[in-house]
Formats: sequence, structure tokens, C-alpha cells
Amino acid sequence: MSDLAYPIWRNALDIVTDSIEADEFREELPLLREDFGDDPDGVGMAYAGMLATMFITSAGLFAALQLPPKEVPAALAEIRETLTNLDFEKQRERLKREERRYYDRFAHFAALLFASLGSGMEALFNCYVAGDYDPQANPDDLIAEALEVAKDDLERAHRLITQAGAIALHSRPLWWRWQTEAYGPAAPWLLTIANLVKEYTGGKVPLGPVEEARATAERGIQRAREKVQDIMEEEEERAAEP
Repeated sequence: MSDLAYPIWRNALDIVTDSIEADEFREELPLLREDFGDDPDGVGMAYAGMLATMFITSAGLFAALQLPPKEVPAALAEIRETLTNLDFEKQRERLKREERRYYDRFAHFAALLFASLGSGMEALFNCYVAGDYDPQANPDDLIAEALEVAKDDLERAHRLITQAGAIALHSRPLWWRWQTEAYGPAAPWLLTIANLVKEYTGGKVPLGPVEEARATAERGIQRAREKVQDIMEEEEERAAEP
């Protein structure tokens, strides 16, 4: 799948970097205010959530499933670094005072959310693609252990939670209440990983083994290519009509 001239994961990441720019935000703001009112918090959370759900999580997924395994770590690292170093302040300076009210709240929510997603996807998909987990293990047991040891060994706790997330992608769903039952110093990492797993599996249907997931992604990409080709051919036919 790495034969694409411009990989899907990079295209999704580019959309995110373009979408935080002042001109793009200015263009989207009237629609956001129409849908979410004049509350800057509501607008900011909605725009950040939309970019996270539609493009950021897609970038991580396609990097993991579109590239050869040896290329995945570098792509995930690039995604994390990009999301961690977005220059919201530079874009803010290009906006009018009224627009800044909304952009400031968007940047407040997006900076932390995007950075946590970048780190979470990097750890989760590196573990999943490398097979650094036991697919037969109970992921909930690993999480319970992680929460217990987190106070004394946070690094180990994060590793256990990441492995639990990879197992959930592979074969066994996570307990649906972890997002509300998380506690202690490992809770933020658990929330990030559990939310990512839910995004990719709906909380119910695992992606399956890596090769199976890659084959499914390839079929989806091929269907998308065929649909785009059909649309282009239809447009050419209409343009050729007298």
C-alpha cells in the first residue's frame, strides 16, 4: 500500500495543519457559530473534536495499515511531532479580535487533545503492528494491574495499558466503563488509549490481526479509488456533451 504517490495518512495530517490556519478558521467560523451558537467554548470544542475524529485518528490508522511495518514508527513519530508542535499563537495573531475569542478556546482544547492523541496513537499502533502483546490475554486484567502499579511504576502502567489497547484492536474489546472508572496517575493515559480503541472499533468489533486489518484497509482504499475514478469519468463525459 505504500505505492500511493501521496499517502492517505499524510493527506489527513495536512488537512489538520491547514485547518488550524487563520484563513481556514475564519472561513469555517460562520458555519460553526450557526451550528453551535456564539459560545466560544462550544465552538472551540466542536472544531477540535471534528478535526480529531475526522482526520487525526484517520492519520494514525492509515499510517499503521497503509505503510510497510518497518516504515510505521517513523510515520507515527512524524504525526506526533506535528500535532505537538502546531503553532496556534502564530495563527491567532492573524485574526481579528472578535475571531480570536473563538480561536483562543479552540486552541486551548486542541493543543492538549491533539498532542495526547499523537502520543497515544504512536504507542498504540507501534505495539499493535509489532505484535508486542499477547492476543489471548485479558486486556481488562492488564488495565487493572496498571492502575494498581501506577503510583510506583508509571512507565510500566503505561506499557500495560498500551498492550491492553493493542489486544483490544486485535481480538478482545475493553470493558466499556474504563473511561469512568479510571483512577490514579495512569488515568489520563488510560482515557487516551480507551478512547482511541473505541474510535477504531466502536467498542465492539476488533480490527483483527494486523495483516487482516491491512487487507481490509487495502480493499477500502481500492473501493475509494474506484469511486473517485467513476466520478472523474462521469464529469469528463458531461464535459464532453454538446
